[in-house]
Amino acid sequence: LNQENFLLGLTVLRLQNDMKILSEAKDAFLGKEGNLFSLYSILNLNNSSISAEISSDANNNMGIKAGTESNFGDYGIAISLRSFTKNFRSPFGNNFGESYAPNNEYGLYTGLKYLGFDNYILSAYLDLYASYDKTHDVPEPIQGIDLFSQSDWNIDNNNKLTLRLQVENKTDAKTIDDVKIIFQKTLGRIRIEYQKKLFKNVNVKLRTEAVYVSFVDVIPDETGISGFVDFSWLPIEIIKT
Repeated sequence: LNQENFLLGLTVLRLQNDMKILSEAKDAFLGKEGNLFSLYSILNLNNSSISAEISSDANNNMGIKAGTESNFGDYGIAISLRSFTKNFRSPFGNNFGESYAPNNEYGLYTGLKYLGFDNYILSAYLDLYASYDKTHDVPEPIQGIDLFSQSDWNIDNNNKLTLRLQVENKTDAKTIDDVKIIFQKTLGRIRIEYQKKLFKNVNVKLRTEAVYVSFVDVIPDETGISGFVDFSWLPIEIIKT
């Protein structure tokens, strides 16, 4: 159903295999055969949109996503809710969250963007997440918070500077002397990147990144720093396409 500002759709997919699949992979089809359903809708308003999707896998496990995106002058905001039961399997789905696959996770994502400066974009997001059950690495449900910000400064047509900051606190586990210790790990990351167009078809990119990980005295904290220089040359314009 597709009206001027409203879309309502239903997708049904049947999968059938010669043998039963017994995989622990989060994005693998589980079983021999079954139907996958997805009901979705999008509502477009003047300066915003609202979307929602409800899915069921071949074993009737549920996945739900809902979100809204709005623009107010120089500001843009996006809010998204997600919930995927612990056994939900979506062979063709993807997830913007703690896990790459829509499985065993629920969370709230909020993103912001500010465009009020000339040649400068400031963006950030906050993601709160948790799992319904244990994960592959942690033998109990996890929880976490991920805070990210990025500043992009287009100095002129030939120069661009990017600053990226991230802090994440999440459940982790370590085995020490045959004892599994579960704790909240904190990771901090900063990246600075500079891009310059030297000539018509020659570009250079400089990047440095520093990371600090706190294991709250379970094991020693870790730090790291890396950097690279990248030169690119397009001898003919047609290579770009």
